[in-house]
Amino acid sequence: PKVSHSYDTILKKTWEGIKKRNVDPYTIKAIHRPKSELPDDFVSEGIGYGMILALYCNDQEYFNKIWDAGEQYLWGEKFYNWRANVNGDVAAVNVMGAATDAEQDIACMLIFADQLVKKNVWKTHTSPKGVSYAQRAQVILNSMWELMIDKGIYLAPGAGWGGEGFVNPGYFAPAFYRVFDEFDSENHNWQGLIDQCYLSLSKSQGYAKGLLPDWMKPTGEFAGGSLGYNSYASGEFMYKDAIRIYWRLAADYLWYNEPRAKTFCK
Repeated sequence: PKVSHSYDTILKKTWEGIKKRNVDPYTIKAIHRPKSELPDDFVSEGIGYGMILALYCNDQEYFNKIWDAGEQYLWGEKFYNWRANVNGDVAAVNVMGAATDAEQDIACMLIFADQLVKKNVWKTHTSPKGVSYAQRAQVILNSMWELMIDKGIYLAPGAGWGGEGFVNPGYFAPAFYRVFDEFDSENHNWQGLIDQCYLSLSKSQGYAKGLLPDWMKPTGEFAGGSLGYNSYASGEFMYKDAIRIYWRLAADYLWYNEPRAKTFCK
């Protein structure tokens, strides 16, 4: 007989497995990668995904553990360095710098966590760097506008890397930018960034079929060359980076009823 499970049940079971396999066995309570080419390392992207799942599952204990690990070992002056070895050594892997998708995922979850504190669902928490959820979120948003949003409209994949020249469309997170727009005390032009993301998506050669390349120019052409961590097929295939666009756009439709998100996903 066919057995059906609610998404809640599946996600919570997945989360418990991740904690048991990727967090608990390690001294540093990040989301570790046992089978990476640098075994047991951890990356800022994993910090963000761990915080998303922890928040969804109302697990403040592990939310704090994972965020604190990111704060202690990955945080620089303005962003999280994207990778460290099993011992939390960033310098040892020689790849310092920001990954914009992680920055925005972490910032959005911190804003949600701040709301849970304000509603007395979660307790206040201060990171090893001495900041609250809301304080760190605002620093990240300011850094994004200083270092990761080019010409005020192009989402760069890293700090001072790409933007108008090339983008990673799998990083586009318009629903999160709307959250940022409500939270941001600096009045940045989040709507302009949202509109450019959708414009760039519409220029993709595979747009009519709901497809994107891992890497592209904002004007729609392939970026050319091997960019980023996943450089399969010179970034021209829909692979490990671009595949994320579906859940990122689905959020914009489900949360904000954005018709451009519905069109692409459909």
